Amino acid sequence: MKRAVPLGLIVNELITDSLKHAFPEGRDGTIVLALGRAGDSVVLSVSDDGIGLPPGFEPGSATGFGLNLVGILSSQLKAELEIGSGTGGRGASFSISFRL
Repeated sequence: MKRAVPLGLIVNELITDSLKHAFPEGRDGTIVLALGRAGDSVVLSVSDDGIGLPPGFEPGSATGFGLNLVGILSSQLKAELEIGSGTGGRGASFSISFRL
């Protein structure tokens, strides 16, 4: 339960942000959610093929509540958070990796 609640909140926030920002004006797109093991770690990833992150985006300087919450919850899990390009180099990708 100590991991399930923060993970659920992270998934909710990342999918909500994708729906809210990645597909403006009713644009079609895909959101991919994956959870798997990599050695002794668990990796959660959420990516989309939307419009991508704003130019010059710096993960540590996010001002919105959502990404700050994802960062806080990732720290709570002692997880590594990686932010990059999404599916096929388009969109956005978020990967959270933590030890079992």
